[in-house]
Amino acid sequence: MRYSRFMPRACNLAKSLGFKHGKIMPSRAFCSDESQGYPIILIAKHFGSFPFNHGLVGSIVATDQQAPHAHHGRDLVIIQASHVGYEPENRKFGVYRRLQAEAKSETSSCGKICGALDWYLHEYEFARNNIFLYQENGQNKVVIDNLLLHAERDEGLLLRLDKIIDVDTFGNPVPESSRSTAKVFHASPAS
Repeated sequence: MRYSRFMPRACNLAKSLGFKHGKIMPSRAFCSDESQGYPIILIAKHFGSFPFNHGLVGSIVATDQQAPHAHHGRDLVIIQASHVGYEPENRKFGVYRRLQAEAKSETSSCGKICGALDWYLHEYEFARNNIFLYQENGQNKVVIDNLLLHAERDEGLLLRLDKIIDVDTFGNPVPESSRSTAKVFHASPAS
């Protein structure tokens, strides 16, 4: 939903909850980004007050700002959102035109969020590149890298092996054969 449609709805919701127009202190937890000027203008227009700053980089809510915010208004509203960008011509989210950049480039979502997601994307990419499905003598086989089979890991992509390969009655994988860095399994009937 575009900010031009969201902000009046957010203000009307606050009023429907008993908040009094002119007594509402809006606060924003937005990304520290040049793309946030328009939403700030809309907050000021609809709530009748310039919004208090409640955000850190990546639109993380600064919880240490609660007390100062509470001293500035009777009815408090915190609006938290990161920018994801929107391209109206193609009706596509995830692209933002950086007009202030020298090359006037288009970038993806918030850099902070992209940075946080980067680890997960690498994990997914590793799994995608190290799990193989093939047929041998009419049977589906799955090859899985040994690093993905360590279920006792504290972090990383943990596979639902029962959905991918045949497991014993205790849920343990039953390899058909081993390779230098991977194991071969019969594919689960569900896969």
